[in-house]
Amino acid sequence: MKHPAYHLRVNKAIDRFLLVQILDILRTQDKIKMSDYTYYGFGGPFLDDCRLIHDRCPEIQIVSIEKNQATFKRQEFHCFSKKLELINDDFTSFLAHFSSRGREIFWLDYTNLKLGHFNNFKEVLGKVSENSIVKITIPAEPPPNELTSENREEKWQDFRERYREEKWEVFQEKYREEKWQDFENEYEEILPAAAKPTDIERQWPFIKLLQEMLQLASQQALRASGESVFQLLNSSHYNDQTPMLSITGIVCNKNEVSEIRRWFKNWRFINLEWEDPHKIEVPILSIKERLHLEEHLPTTKKTGLFLSRALGYKIDDTSNKHIEQLKQYEEFYQYYPYFARVLI
Repeated sequence: MKHPAYHLRVNKAIDRFLLVQILDILRTQDKIKMSDYTYYGFGGPFLDDCRLIHDRCPEIQIVSIEKNQATFKRQEFHCFSKKLELINDDFTSFLAHFSSRGREIFWLDYTNLKLGHFNNFKEVLGKVSENSIVKITIPAEPPPNELTSENREEKWQDFRERYREEKWEVFQEKYREEKWQDFENEYEEILPAAAKPTDIERQWPFIKLLQEMLQLASQQALRASGESVFQLLNSSHYNDQTPMLSITGIVCNKNEVSEIRRWFKNWRFINLEWEDPHKIEVPILSIKERLHLEEHLPTTKKTGLFLSRALGYKIDDTSNKHIEQLKQYEEFYQYYPYFARVLI
């Protein structure tokens, strides 16, 4: 019993609000002046993230980088502020000529997984000024298993010359070895020493592997011998048409790490030690359901059980999934966006 709303991206919207919450905490600090910041992102055709940052922090300058000409034209049509600068360029090319304007907020929001994205992440970390925020979001879908029933025979033909005499089970194992070798060859410079082939075969191990790769990339960008470090603030994973991993941190002086940790210590979505990423998986609810549930929020214990009793029926076929979805709603209901159909 699934009811995907393809035009709504509530998990993504919550990820945006988590970034905004980090900025809200920053702006309460005496040494931080939000007008010193410039936001850089990939706004997409409707500039959603840029609009949210502008609405919450209007003093921040905003830059959107877009390489596709057609999408760039749509951005020009949807431009909403004189403080928004639209740049029609490839991000790698833009980054090659980038120089700091003061302090920065970068959101590298990617729709595919490439080594180049990790390299961009490292380059950004090396170029921004201290107390800059850097967020990167990457797909977290494990490499596909090409030995599925639909293309099994085709793949068998590709390998038959090498493994002509092998049984199917042996062939599968050799295929896994080659798949891991391909992944290892591409990402070897940021691959943790403890990484193993099974890490790229299932969803959760792959998410954790990607986070470890980002951690290693940040350490390579800001060497231990330098003055700056990348202090992780939040790590989340969610489904946005495909599984995604999103991490956010601050580039800061080593001597200020303890102070910055104090700034965020009471934020309930904090992740300072590269622990397992927080899961975002809110249910699709009607406005009537939300208004009914919000009469009972916040709850003392975020278990989903109280809301389940208040609702009186399941929103998913399985009891475990139903409870988990309501537990997620208890955690994120304040950031859950309202979408409405408007006739103009």
